Amino acid sequence: MPPVIANKTPKITTVDSIFIADSLLYDLDHLLKYQQDNSQIIDVKGQIGTLHQELTLSLSLLKELKVPPHLEMEELKEADIRVRDVAYEAEFLIGSFLLGDAPLWYFSIRIPHVIHKIKLIGTELQEIKHNGEANLGGVTKSFGAQLSLEAKRSPDFDDVAVGFDDKAAHILEQLVGGSEQLQITSIFGMPGLGKTTFAKKLFAHPLVYCRFDRCSWSVVSQTYHRRGLLTDILIGLSIELDQNRMLNMDEESLVEHIYKTLKGRRYLIVMDDIWDSNAWYDVGRCFPDDGNGSRILLTTRNRDVGPPGTIIHELPFLSDEQCWELLEKTVFGNKPCPMNLQGIAKEIAVNCCGLPLVVVVISGILSTMEKEENAWREVGQNVASYISLGGNNFTMQILEFSYENLPERLKPCFLYLGVFPEDKEISFRKLTRLWIAQGFIDKHDKKNSAEDLAEEYLMELIDRSLVIVSERRPYGGVKSCIVHDLLRELCLRKGEEENFLRLVVEDDYSIYERGQHVLSLGSLIAPFGQHVRSFHGKVPEPPFYVVSMTSLRVMGFNWPLNPSRDLFGIEFMFQLRYLVINDFPPSIGSLVNLEYLLVLTCHTQVITSKIMRMTKLRYVHITHQAKYDESCYSDTSHTNNIQSLSNIVLYKPSDREMLKRSPHIRKLKCECKPWHGEDGVYQYPDLRFLSQLESVSMTTFYGPHRAEVSFPATVRKLTISGLGLPWEMMSAIGGMPNLEILRLKCGSFVGKKWETKEGEFEKLRFLMMYKLELDEWNVESSEHFPKLQRLVLYECYNLEVVPNEIGDIGTLQFIEIRGWCLKTLVESAVRIEEEQRDMGNEDLRVVSS
Repeated sequence: MPPVIANKTPKITTVDSIFIADSLLYDLDHLLKYQQDNSQIIDVKGQIGTLHQELTLSLSLLKELKVPPHLEMEELKEADIRVRDVAYEAEFLIGSFLLGDAPLWYFSIRIPHVIHKIKLIGTELQEIKHNGEANLGGVTKSFGAQLSLEAKRSPDFDDVAVGFDDKAAHILEQLVGGSEQLQITSIFGMPGLGKTTFAKKLFAHPLVYCRFDRCSWSVVSQTYHRRGLLTDILIGLSIELDQNRMLNMDEESLVEHIYKTLKGRRYLIVMDDIWDSNAWYDVGRCFPDDGNGSRILLTTRNRDVGPPGTIIHELPFLSDEQCWELLEKTVFGNKPCPMNLQGIAKEIAVNCCGLPLVVVVISGILSTMEKEENAWREVGQNVASYISLGGNNFTMQILEFSYENLPERLKPCFLYLGVFPEDKEISFRKLTRLWIAQGFIDKHDKKNSAEDLAEEYLMELIDRSLVIVSERRPYGGVKSCIVHDLLRELCLRKGEEENFLRLVVEDDYSIYERGQHVLSLGSLIAPFGQHVRSFHGKVPEPPFYVVSMTSLRVMGFNWPLNPSRDLFGIEFMFQLRYLVINDFPPSIGSLVNLEYLLVLTCHTQVITSKIMRMTKLRYVHITHQAKYDESCYSDTSHTNNIQSLSNIVLYKPSDREMLKRSPHIRKLKCECKPWHGEDGVYQYPDLRFLSQLESVSMTTFYGPHRAEVSFPATVRKLTISGLGLPWEMMSAIGGMPNLEILRLKCGSFVGKKWETKEGEFEKLRFLMMYKLELDEWNVESSEHFPKLQRLVLYECYNLEVVPNEIGDIGTLQFIEIRGWCLKTLVESAVRIEEEQRDMGNEDLRVVSS
């Protein structure tokens, strides 16, 4: 069931007004830069330029004023609303004109009225600024604005564990010891007590890792589906199973596969956030009891969700002292709290009522503020006022308090998290791309790319403990994140209150309010409305008519639509920026504002000349092969702004020439085969002309060839598979000056022996070797990989040992050995770990499975 949301009349809000106007400015910039010779706009180019100029002036004033203490002024709120409305009006008018719905004479009459409105708003903002400086000069800034420019990142919530030590030791003893019969343990407690964090600490404990043959972590949540839960359990068991085959399995096949996988093995299954006993009984027969010490661990907010005989551990509230310890660690890390702040900081900790989530969220606010007693005392007073209200709303009021004190630029980014399913991991890349598509990220920033700014925004939300990192990349950085149930509920409630986010149910189809982002929960009939900005959730029953949805920017349903069969009117979606489909629509060229295109398909797609001319398109991800259409080869005069391209086929020199039309590519995934170069030597596509390229994945299915490879010096991440290069040619890769991540997959190099050389891989931090036919790996010195942090050997079934010199690399933190391998390989890695520990190096860890 979806969360219950109060049925309130949406208030007039401006949470995303700046971003709507900013996005319009970006569109006007692009229109004037790339379509200045377009016959359609030649007659109105001057008016569009004036619109751009006046909107720039008004928006800069609005940004200057929309901070405390001006933020609460009613005049500013009214002006803010008018900026949003006039931006909508201009956006709709320009879109209608370019689509041909509005004739030139009508556009020429209407656009001066819009410009006049913007000028009036600018005049009013100037008066507000003048009056504000005169009347508010003595007002102390709200603590929410007192951000420290040198604030350091607070530790991740998952990294700060306080309290529960005795409880953890007791449960750990039950997991790795005790009865040999299958045992089910439940960690029970109210929301915000840290059940998931507590269970993660147990799951990652070295004793647990060594004890069990198979481990799986899955999230159940209130709205779970049996098939999805079974699939998650199977994926968690790290079974090598084709994804398409897994997705096509029926429920009984999934149950059987899980049972057979676990049969005879000692296993640990964690089921996080289970709401009722039905979820357990839906999957319970998957788990054999072979009397070998297997365990199942549940986390729940309800006591009786497990079968009879379940051992129940109730998490207690933190003591006042533990709350203070958690707050100090979260805000200051390993440093002590300054003496002048200890008194008020301890008061704040006591007022958090023993709930770790509340402590961490308040710590997130404190960690971004100046370390001044008056500012912290204001936080303490707000927390105390919520406590005095009593009742069950205390935690939600504290969370709302943290939302209200977010910088304006982060509020829509946070609220947008509500469109993702409960308890599901959120892909970092997907989230940041959606923020960009919605216009929440300033694309006018000259110092940082939109992607870098989006990452910075996400890290700010993480630092404020409003978002939790669920998985990090092996080489650093966030791969996925998750939002606590209560915080997601806050997103939904505030989104509804502020007319930003709308939940659509069976009998709720039409949407009239401006600027709404729509999350569909089970509606078979598609919601509609001229002002809808995005769609997420369940795919409506086709056909889906979008002719009137001229403001739609994101179509991100959880399953792709077929544009030829299921989607009608896509050619009218002038504002669309983000689209998930399973085939290219014939009218793809009319989506002139499209930036992100995901084609989820098992068929080869053809990239036409229309796509190559789309000047705003930045990201093209196709799950199967993509090849250039013949029409592209005759049109080489236009370049585009594609920055990420997946699964493009480069089979002949003309394909490489077509790639030159995308000079801004930063990430490339390609399938290729070698061809004869001008000197008659076999070579794979030479990519050195891509001067901005940072990430490359290159594969071939045409067998090994002794062919040359050439990559630009800018590449930081490289994955190669099937190229069949001899190890002597490794210098072509080892000499890449900025290479940090290298994945050598099956057939990338052939031969039995690899001897590394000095002066290569000078910046490499992550090295993975997967299914290589390598017997011997010789490393003469730790200087051969001076910056290596993580080494992964996955099913290198002939490799005998890890070179001893690898252990001497000062930066090395992990050696992972996965899958089938020789016993001597594992033993050599363990020996390296022991030797390093004897030498005082406690940082190196060896993991094998």
